[in-house]
Amino acid sequence: MDVERVRVVNFAFRPRSLTISAGTKVRWVVREGTHSTTSNTGRWDSGVMSQGEAFGRVFRRAGTFRYHCAVHPSVMRGVIVVK
Repeated sequence: MDVERVRVVNFAFRPRSLTISAGTKVRWVVREGTHSTTSNTGRWDSGVMSQGEAFGRVFRRAGTFRYHCAVHPSVMRGVIVVK
């Protein structure tokens, strides 16, 4: 299984946009602060994570999946595009 990493740092998801193949696992890793990765449509929610914590999810079907940080929703947004 392929794994792609998204770093959570400086009030941002890096990369902000990620394109992957179906069946790939995305792993969000908090490098500083307190954040979450929360689907805009309720598909997933990591809960609040602190520095050093991580959350992973396998994307099995094609689509565009937008998400945000529930702690900082106005500034922290991202998108996963699954092909």
